[in-house]
Formats: sequence, C-alpha cells, structure tokens
Amino acid sequence: AFVDWLLNVRIRLTVAICAVMALVTLLPIWFEVSHRDRTQSLQVVLTTQVKQLVKSAGKKNLARWFRTKDIDALRKHYVKFRPQVVQGLKDAGFKIGIDKLSVRVDYDHQTLLLGARLDHGEHGVFMTWASPTTATALRPLPQASVGAVLGENRDLLTIMGLIVILCLVFVWLAPAIYRRQNN
Repeated sequence: AFVDWLLNVRIRLTVAICAVMALVTLLPIWFEVSHRDRTQSLQVVLTTQVKQLVKSAGKKNLARWFRTKDIDALRKHYVKFRPQVVQGLKDAGFKIGIDKLSVRVDYDHQTLLLGARLDHGEHGVFMTWASPTTATALRPLPQASVGAVLGENRDLLTIMGLIVILCLVFVWLAPAIYRRQNN
C-alpha cells in the first residue's frame, strides 16, 4: 500500500523536496546578501556624515580637542550635529534614530568614528563604523555577494544537498527495490 502510494506521488514529492530545499537555502542567502548590501550602503552614508561632522567642527578645533583630549567640547559639538546626521541617514533611506548613533575618538589615528547600531542580537550589538580619514572600513565588512555567502556556507549547503539526494533516492528507488524483492 505504501509503495503504491509512493509510486503515485513520487513526482509531487520530488517537486516538494526540491522546493523545500530551495526555500531553506536560497531565502536565507538572499536575506544575508540584502543585509550585507544595506550595511555597506549605510557605511557609505555614515562616512559622508562623519566627514560633514569633521568639516563643521573645523580642523583647528578638532586638532585642539585631540591635543587637549577635550571630550566635553567634542561631545557638545556632536550633540548639536546629531540631528543633521539623522536627517542625512533618513534622506538616504535609513530610519536610524539618535539613540542608535554613537561617536568614538581614535587618538592613535587622530580621527573620529561615527557608528550606527543596526541590530541587537544574541551575540550582542551589531554596529557599523565609519571614519572620515580612511577609504576603507576600519572593520571591513563581509562581501555583499551571493558567491561570498555561498562560499561561507559551503559546508551547510553540502549537507543539505546530501539530505535532498538521499530523500530523492528513497522516493525513486524504494518502490523499485520493493517490487524486485516481491517478484
């Protein structure tokens, strides 16, 4: 009875198994690539905003604040400038509030870092940072490409592929083996 049923629905089962495999693998990969792309876009906007922050402070003031380590003056300037940062992010399509922005001082490189909190997950706070003086990120972001995500998850994809192959082998060969044994 089971074998007859399996013979009647094996094409539908094959399609269902392949569809589930596609959903389980491709959808998370698409979400990850989208998230990475959005993070890189945010970092570009943050870089523009931190450059504007440095420009509005002025080179002399900034140099004096670094030399004297006058964090209070820097903070006062940042508090005044924050609404412009939020507006710049909003204009670029990012809905990030003042409470998710942060500024840090890097005394070694004599620069400011502007950060935005993207997410608060199980591993802590996920932020991206931008600096006005470096062309690339201080903390490089992973590539936002399907190939990069596939490469990083190759082991998982291999295991899932093997599971699908085993399911398909069962669906297609079990009835033939059963019939051969009963004839």
